[in-house]
Amino acid sequence: MKIGVLDIVADAAYESFANLAMGAYYRRQKGQLGPQFVVVWCRQLGHDVSYAVYAGHGDPLSLLPDDLDVVFISAFTRYALLAYALAKRYRQAGVRTILGGPHAKAAPLDSARFFDVVIGDCDRELLDEVLKGPVGPGTVLDSGRPLTDIPSVAERAAELDQTTRNPGLPLWRRMIHLLASTGCPYDCNFCSDWNSRYRALGTEQVRDDMRLVRSRWPDATVIFSDPNFGVRFDQTVGAIESLAPDERPAYVIQCTLSVVKDERLERLRATGCVYLAAGVESWADYSGKAGSAGKQGREKLEQVCSRFEAIARVLPGVQANFIFGVDQDEGGEPAELIKEMLRRLPSINGEINIPTVYGGTPLFDQLLREDRIVRGMPYALYRPPYLTMTLKNYDPLDYFSQLIDIQKAAFSARSFRYHLTREAPAYLKAYSVIRKATEGAEQIRGLRRMRQAFLQDPAMGDFYAGRSTGLPQLYEAALRRLLGRHRELLCDEDIRPVLA
Repeated sequence: MKIGVLDIVADAAYESFANLAMGAYYRRQKGQLGPQFVVVWCRQLGHDVSYAVYAGHGDPLSLLPDDLDVVFISAFTRYALLAYALAKRYRQAGVRTILGGPHAKAAPLDSARFFDVVIGDCDRELLDEVLKGPVGPGTVLDSGRPLTDIPSVAERAAELDQTTRNPGLPLWRRMIHLLASTGCPYDCNFCSDWNSRYRALGTEQVRDDMRLVRSRWPDATVIFSDPNFGVRFDQTVGAIESLAPDERPAYVIQCTLSVVKDERLERLRATGCVYLAAGVESWADYSGKAGSAGKQGREKLEQVCSRFEAIARVLPGVQANFIFGVDQDEGGEPAELIKEMLRRLPSINGEINIPTVYGGTPLFDQLLREDRIVRGMPYALYRPPYLTMTLKNYDPLDYFSQLIDIQKAAFSARSFRYHLTREAPAYLKAYSVIRKATEGAEQIRGLRRMRQAFLQDPAMGDFYAGRSTGLPQLYEAALRRLLGRHRELLCDEDIRPVLA
């Protein structure tokens, strides 16, 4: 059987210097692990398989052969409408369509309107069943099993060569995505991994994958895609420590502050960790994973600042993730605490997130019952700066005004100067400086457009109150910009999501 696997990691071409600088090289390397696993499984099952990553340029249909029997598409929710449009085109050509990846798990019923098969959690056994047997259009499937068969770097080497070509620029590095674990021990109500059982991979596979990355791609940095790296710290980091120093590639992790104890920081540095991202989330909630259980507000600020300061003394790159606007946030204090932390710690990169709720999570179910999810919001706008839900304690004008001030602190001139002059590997410094110099201005412009639209366009208020199903002008323009010619393949009914 001739199978194509298409991983959609963008839905629009570069529109600004920020996207050009940050995306021209970085986007193509954001290929997800899941589609690469599917490629390996298809090969093992004896199929003729082609693989491509669509990063926003050209025609995605041109990336795969014309004579496919089956196409497997993977996409995040923000790229779902492009996936839907492509599925329509493939179905018209008689190609069987399968959707996997994050959006398939978050919105299976909506996806089933466009795909023959929608797969949530997938493994080789389920994929084999789907490819062998007749499955009716609109079928939703899930393995119901934890993923245990994780293809190695050696098995994915051809796909990694395809997506990580180095353009020869001294400041850029290849990025190789690995897993050291699956699932997460925490049950954050907004997270798609809230009910997934944590499982650490065997130390032998982690060690062998890291060794092969360093030998085959000496200029590569490993990006660990674990939802929560190092829960079994001694086992995972011990596997890296068992390698000789010249066998260890640099690596990036996302973890909770509760994992990063003082005595572990030096072990991370010594084994090659160059960048660590950890969640602060909210000042009034999700404190357990931030290592500040029972603390809120300023008390949590002091605890968290102390931890990030300790991390920044040891590791060259540190990122703090915030969510502003959760139900526990109220008044001006949450924004002021974020700004104070960013001012006190110019060494960290602050990632400020707007609450965006995805299907399959307890928070989604709660907000759907409360009728607070914007039912007409197209999935393509499930991204900043757009609001996909009604905030509990902020009206939009107040919210966007405070968010603009937060982003000004995150991308301040003082922070830019710090990252420009600090001691760090050249590629990390380039990433931080380009991001500070360009991305901040673009994000603030987007937030100002949102605030202006709420101020001047009555259609925005009608849309969010459910009095109108028609998209406001700002949103329709955004859809056309993001989808380009593919917008014409989707009618108004297609872009209005089925949420229940």
